[in-house]
Amino acid sequence: MLLFILGAAGFTLAEYAVHRWLLHGLSLSYLDHRHHHAMPDDYAIGWSVPAIAVSIATLTAVLWSITFGAGVLLAWGWYAYVHWRVHHRPFPRASLLFFLQRHHENHHRLARRNFGVSTTWWDVILRTRT
Repeated sequence: MLLFILGAAGFTLAEYAVHRWLLHGLSLSYLDHRHHHAMPDDYAIGWSVPAIAVSIATLTAVLWSITFGAGVLLAWGWYAYVHWRVHHRPFPRASLLFFLQRHHENHHRLARRNFGVSTTWWDVILRTRT
């Protein structure tokens, strides 16, 4: 749902930006768009609309892929750090991350509970947290 809302909002922003700064700015597309304003009922799309649509779709796919990939890498790095710390250099009691230490220790004690290492969210949502 969030991706849907972000996609819709992002599209409307891209639509505005393309219309304002590309179609009404200094670009090759300006000539096609000027023709559209002069003859709004002319069904000739011209070369610019498909080119702009492909450009926006490609840019969107690349940005979403980079963003998704960066999120995966960050989460994996956090998991690796927490798991290493829990087993090799435990968090001190005064640490804000001590709860992850206890959470994972309980997983080793009760193998069918507390599956999350880097977060407890899914254990809470799926009711596997002790």
